[in-house]
Amino acid sequence: MSANKNPPPSSQPTTPVGWRYKLGMAMFVLPIISMVLTPIAIPLLGLSGTESASLIGGIFLGGELIWFGSLPFLGKEGFGRLKSQLFGIFRLTDKPISKSRHSWGLGLIGGSLLFQGLVLIWIVFGFFYLGAGHLAESVGGVSFGQEATFVAYGLIVSAVVFFIGVWVLGGQFVQRLNAAMTWQEVR
Repeated sequence: MSANKNPPPSSQPTTPVGWRYKLGMAMFVLPIISMVLTPIAIPLLGLSGTESASLIGGIFLGGELIWFGSLPFLGKEGFGRLKSQLFGIFRLTDKPISKSRHSWGLGLIGGSLLFQGLVLIWIVFGFFYLGAGHLAESVGGVSFGQEATFVAYGLIVSAVVFFIGVWVLGGQFVQRLNAAMTWQEVR
């Protein structure tokens, strides 16, 4: 007449949250935070271009090594748990969306694509109209380096906004888009 002291398997967490999991999570999150803060903080140090590039490269390389080093601490179950938690946030909804959500999603995607097109036109115009020899010169008070930085960050933000727009539109939009891109033979 022994009582079952263990709860049913469905209520037990698949990964015990011990020191290994916590250390693995810290090692997984720390590089992400450093990669976001590094491009913001390094220019504030007033280093030369070579020193800044070396420091940024070292921080990114170290972050990658720490990131991959987190996997043994997380283990297979811990990594699966982390992956399901992270990607559970980004899961597309299959429910119908409202008209305003649909408009917002199309606006985000359209705005992102419009910005990318304008950047492409700006680059092509600058190269062919001004000539390749003028690329290193200041145009409108903005140096080539500043313009390249703006373009790089702008394109990264634009890509993120595009994927946010797809997420806002939901799973039914992605299914319709996939169906539109799939060739079907007419019988």
